[in-house]
Amino acid sequence: MEEVILEPRPGRCVETVARQRYWRQVDALMKRLAEDADPGELEQEVELLHAFLETADVASIRRQTEDLMEGGHHPRVVLRRYGGGALHVDIERGTR
Repeated sequence: MEEVILEPRPGRCVETVARQRYWRQVDALMKRLAEDADPGELEQEVELLHAFLETADVASIRRQTEDLMEGGHHPRVVLRRYGGGALHVDIERGTR
């Protein structure tokens, strides 16, 4: 199972967090590939983040996480893919 956890915070919505992490990991992956090193799990993380940014209803997820933050929670968005299948997005409430 592949899994990526995104933790939006006030002033950094889930889309911003995902995009920043995506580009940071793409850069790390390109460096690793240029060194002829094994991309390992980095490649899977990049693919999962890309799938989230391209196919998920990010606006709806952003609204849900912002509502949780307004309620004093620290939400987590968990991206999962089981056996290379479809993307699953879970929003966890988190602690107050």
